[in-house]
Amino acid sequence: MKRRFTAARFAFAAAAALLALAAGCDALPAGDPPEGELTDNGQPPVTTPLALRNHLATQLIVYTLQNGVTELDPGRDPEAVAVAAEAARTAGFRLARNAPLRLAAARDADGMLRLAAEDAEGKVVWRSQRP
Repeated sequence: MKRRFTAARFAFAAAAALLALAAGCDALPAGDPPEGELTDNGQPPVTTPLALRNHLATQLIVYTLQNGVTELDPGRDPEAVAVAAEAARTAGFRLARNAPLRLAAARDADGMLRLAAEDAEGKVVWRSQRP
């Protein structure tokens, strides 16, 4: 036996659709929308050592992948070595002493770690950006 789309079913479907539309009427508050940005789309501030290390590792990963780096000498600074090890796990390059690209670490006036990559001649080919 075939089911038909009867008038009662049509009335029920129409009523359900109208109720769904009516329920959405209160979804937005009355009045004009606020001026300016509704949300802050900026990067969150880097406030912890772990956040700084993740920020530096991300920058180093991007540089190594864009430039085909396969080996990197992480230098002697323990924090720089940690950043390089984290980046190497993700980007797939090797950490090796006397590699053609060497990571140099320095501190800003406020003590924040900054990294730079130097080639075999000592020329700086990459610098980390301040968060």
